[in-house]
Amino acid sequence: MRPILLTWSHDPKPLWIFNAQNEIQIVTTKLKKLILLTLILKTTFGLAQEAYKFDYAIETEVTYFKEDSIKKKVLYLTNSKNNSYFAQITSNDSLHYKLIFRHHDKLYSKVLVSKSQLNIAEFININCESILYEKNKNKRAVERYDFFLLKDTIVKDISHKAYEFKSILNLKKRIRKGAVTSLFIIDNTTSFHLPLLTHPTAYEDWKLNSKLPNGLFIEKKHIDVYNIEHSSEKLIAYTQIDKSIIITGGCDD
Repeated sequence: MRPILLTWSHDPKPLWIFNAQNEIQIVTTKLKKLILLTLILKTTFGLAQEAYKFDYAIETEVTYFKEDSIKKKVLYLTNSKNNSYFAQITSNDSLHYKLIFRHHDKLYSKVLVSKSQLNIAEFININCESILYEKNKNKRAVERYDFFLLKDTIVKDISHKAYEFKSILNLKKRIRKGAVTSLFIIDNTTSFHLPLLTHPTAYEDWKLNSKLPNGLFIEKKHIDVYNIEHSSEKLIAYTQIDKSIIITGGCDD
């Protein structure tokens, strides 16, 4: 069994085991079994609030178009059959990643995780102290947005499905609210995966909208009301995984 990932909250207060140099210790086989048994017992008796499964890791690169284009790598952990939650991972410093976990219309968390442990970890443990339970207060925003299917687009001689998510308000109101259009170009070979929708309003609209094709985007563009591209996010790679986020402790949602 792979080692369990040790995580900590914003403090950063240790949730598990550190050595004298404040570095994460390698978990022994006996200790791994003990921790796993503890997690199972906690889940069985209701002391662990939630367990979230992930079966895909999706790597992208985001480019922000400014005077000097800024690029950053993003790693998503997803469940191909359940897009109500996801984890978004970006580099924080030389030792840590920043992990943002969101379950739409339910909870949100931002924690630091060890770079050296992330790839080999089977479980990512987040303490209740790092969980913010929140409902989507802007659900009515779906009345001002909608998805629109577009004609297939050609990328490197390959046809791809495409759709956009945009405001249906008039131009004056769109300018006042700073409304942005999101354009999705889909990899047709990834129909096994539900749409990856990280924005709460887009997800809420998708639940009401059954016409969208499944699949990961090969590119997602954000375009402002003046039809100027603000940013682009391109798919680099995706791979199957077997990881879980465990919400530990006695949470009161």
